[in-house]
Amino acid sequence: TQLSDQEKTHARIYDPWYSAYYQINDRWPQGSHVTKRFAADLNNSNEIMLQLPVSRKLARKSKKNWHVRFSLMAEGLRMLAHVRSQAFGLSKVVYHGSAHQWPTMQLKWSAALGSGRYREPHIQVLEMPPKAFEHALRLRPNLIQINWSGSRFNSHLFDIDDARWKIASSRILRSLSGKRTIRRLGNEFGIWKGNQLLEPTLSMVKVLDAMSNLSYLANLEQDKYLQYMKLTREETQTILSDLVKKGAVDIIYAPNLTDLLTVSIIGQGPVEHVCSLGRGLLRYTPSSTVMIGKDGKWIQAMTRMPASIAHQIMALLPSVASDYGVTLRCNRTTSFRSYAWDFYQRQLKQDGSWDDDVSGMLSQIRVPYRENDVQKA
Repeated sequence: TQLSDQEKTHARIYDPWYSAYYQINDRWPQGSHVTKRFAADLNNSNEIMLQLPVSRKLARKSKKNWHVRFSLMAEGLRMLAHVRSQAFGLSKVVYHGSAHQWPTMQLKWSAALGSGRYREPHIQVLEMPPKAFEHALRLRPNLIQINWSGSRFNSHLFDIDDARWKIASSRILRSLSGKRTIRRLGNEFGIWKGNQLLEPTLSMVKVLDAMSNLSYLANLEQDKYLQYMKLTREETQTILSDLVKKGAVDIIYAPNLTDLLTVSIIGQGPVEHVCSLGRGLLRYTPSSTVMIGKDGKWIQAMTRMPASIAHQIMALLPSVASDYGVTLRCNRTTSFRSYAWDFYQRQLKQDGSWDDDVSGMLSQIRVPYRENDVQKA
């Protein structure tokens, strides 16, 4: 039976775990601050951490350690892998338009963009072999191939004393006046510099799938999670370290950012200003993922920021961008769906090559999206 909202709230209040969580935070209100500090330390150390920084053994030694460990679990400290798909012989592709009737093999994640219209546009991020992209592009010319992408979490922007994010919207707006290139973005935020493509193995793609999902460190320290993926801790550590060393994967540690809005920024214009905006978002927001296409002339960013700053940016950024010849569209993200579970495994064929069958996506070109195509009264 379905529970009403009132029944769900009642059940949550009397859940012993939530009761314990709120009582602990009343006594030690610095839990979320501690988690952000640990995330910053891990990101600066470049360490591959497959367990919580405060172990069970250490937590038993004092109430303070126990509270820190509990906070790290409650705030959802996790490891995120930003995969540079070109290192593995895959093209990262962005599609804007109506939602597909069903997800396809190449779809990694999708998001609905609030536009105020009855038919909300969607952004879909896919990865596929170059041959498959060329085939799809002939029938869907609005597909955008990504030349470079980067992701970052900036815990230093959180002011512990004031317990709030301190974001200078003026810096984001001024970033449009800068001059950057894809190469300079890569030098600052990471890029794959290999000359030879990495040959994917089953163990490698299992690790990529495990790290591309909600890889909470509290889960990773339990052997059951990796055993379910048919991986060992040593194997996972070795493969990840090798991929990070080769620049094929960036590891980012971050807590859940439930207090922030997600804003989609889509733009096109001169290379120097588009790439400079990408740099500004990566540097001056709490968390951002930036994708650059069309040889630097096109940008898609998904950025997290406080509601007050988000409204300022959505209102002012398009106007400022137009002064530099950049056309921008900002939308709040209203929903997000991930299809990253077994994403690389489902595309890897037994002979070690990637599946280039995109018929599932192309077959939906003329299929109407029934729920969105019905005019609302």
